[in-house]
Amino acid sequence: MKEQQTRPDCVGGRPSDFPQLDRHHRACSGTMIPCAPCGVRDIYNGCLGTPGECGRSTTANDASLVLARGRGSRSRLTWSLRGGPAASPSDFGNPLQSTGYALCTHDGAGHAATAGVVAAGSCPGRRRCWKGKKRGYVYDNPRAPGGLSHLRLRAGAAGRSRFDAIGAGTNLFLPAMPIPTDADVVVELKRTDQDGIGICWAADHTRVKKNSADLFVATGQ
Repeated sequence: MKEQQTRPDCVGGRPSDFPQLDRHHRACSGTMIPCAPCGVRDIYNGCLGTPGECGRSTTANDASLVLARGRGSRSRLTWSLRGGPAASPSDFGNPLQSTGYALCTHDGAGHAATAGVVAAGSCPGRRRCWKGKKRGYVYDNPRAPGGLSHLRLRAGAAGRSRFDAIGAGTNLFLPAMPIPTDADVVVELKRTDQDGIGICWAADHTRVKKNSADLFVATGQ
């Protein structure tokens, strides 16, 4: 009997053979978690990546993460980083025209996943999804075409900035759960435009409160 080995970037379905590889490596018959721009896909080990050199918060009261897997479009993600590192409005680029964002998850085993993305500019039709605020920007789109329905970017001095993200719908991709916690689980929000390479904000989530096949809850520590 052939060994059954799932890929960490495969969610749902049963693993099937890669014809060109040996019996220890399997293709995905379920849903492949997007890698780029958060990681690089490796056919043996799934999506691999490490967080960037971001401004990072590790305070328990500052960061929280909830991943809830449901059927179809019922999966949910909420992430909040309050009291974050120093950030100015210019760090956010210009989401109204050219600056997009990606929300990445990194587990303790070196795997990365692109949970959701938000494109720059206007939404299809006449509706404006991005809105400029005094200290940053807010994105709202219940349709969540990139997996994220809400994103808030608020500038501030160290301990005063804030970042919030809500994900939902069929285009939201959660990492395989339970999540390996050999090291910190990190959530990273990064710019995806050419001028924003290397600009990101992240939080370590080391206080794991729940880690099952359908629910992960953690805060910083």
